[in-house]
Amino acid sequence: MMKTTEDKEVIPTTFKLSLISISAALYALAIVPTSFIPTPWGVGNARPGVLIPALFAVVYGPIIGRVGAAIGCFIGERSAKPLGTNEDEGLASHTMVKV
Repeated sequence: MMKTTEDKEVIPTTFKLSLISISAALYALAIVPTSFIPTPWGVGNARPGVLIPALFAVVYGPIIGRVGAAIGCFIGERSAKPLGTNEDEGLASHTMVKV
């Protein structure tokens, strides 16, 4: 049961974590089949599955959509590397600060 404050409903933390996990898993699964489709500009790839975290953000709030998208993107990129490429360098540049 959701608690209410004066202006809005408060979602319990365990429910938020569950929603983030579901959003991340669905987004990661949506990335894998479309990871080979390039964009028309030749940089990156098409991701129509971005609608999944957007839907979670609209329904449950921006934090749930944002964190679910970040985790799902990380998982999806690690599991859907194009064959014959080494994307470990790109991952390191995204996650680490260069000195």
